[in-house]
Amino acid sequence: MSKTIALLNMKGGVGKTTSSINIATGLANKGNKVLLIDFDPQANSTDILLDIQQEEIFINDEVSKAINNFDATALKEILMKLNKYEYSEVFIDQMLFDPSIRQTYQTQVENLHIIPSRLELANAEKTIRNGNEAIHNRLWNVIKGVKNDYDYILIDCPPIINVLTINVLNAVDEIIAPIKIDRGAEKGLIMTIQELMVIATSYDLDILIRPLFTMVNNNNTQKRRLEVLRSFQNNIVRPIESQIRFQDKPVNESSFKNKLVINDTKANVGQDYRDVVDELIELWK
Repeated sequence: MSKTIALLNMKGGVGKTTSSINIATGLANKGNKVLLIDFDPQANSTDILLDIQQEEIFINDEVSKAINNFDATALKEILMKLNKYEYSEVFIDQMLFDPSIRQTYQTQVENLHIIPSRLELANAEKTIRNGNEAIHNRLWNVIKGVKNDYDYILIDCPPIINVLTINVLNAVDEIIAPIKIDRGAEKGLIMTIQELMVIATSYDLDILIRPLFTMVNNNNTQKRRLEVLRSFQNNIVRPIESQIRFQDKPVNESSFKNKLVINDTKANVGQDYRDVVDELIELWK
């Protein structure tokens, strides 16, 4: 039976997408059939897993001119150029409105498929929110059409609570919440838990949140915070014991080169993600 897991935290910069793609890859490396749904309009998981080589756009003359002229339309056109995939014409935002579309794509990783995202997902969220039809089950209608084809379905979520999040909670078995050990990230975790509790109560859902500690430094301050955070052990919050060490270079290099750090046998952080995958598989037996 397929298991559906979302990676979600209201706080950005905690390693959510990195964790999504590496956990998905690790599960696939074990021979499982895995689907990753990119549910973030920034589409970073899509770019990496489909190995899309796009022209790098930094703050060049075109961007500077648009910003200086306060030209939001021009900036949107620049962003759209970054999201023109020759790979496919079917994205998650389209499937939300037509669940009869059951299109997934093979990634650069064996056994790992993806439903890609793009910027239009942000507009889809507004359309769903302002529409007259049910707003909570569109993602579930997509998932139930493909779930029998996969052992695990992972959802990479944006760092925001909105209508898309309501759809996620109505479709998943549990949530992995990547968290970096600092005051802002802890606050983000508390806010995430509070918001999810409100949604779960509204839709009569049972939720289980598994915090995953990322970018961990081996110092006394973080050790103390980890002890406090790991004290959560209840029906709502159960932290993952394995943790991801802070190792900036291999993570950044893998991102720029569209590689997966979990497959880097020389990087400690790669071993950390392999340990997380082994722990999760044991927990989900």
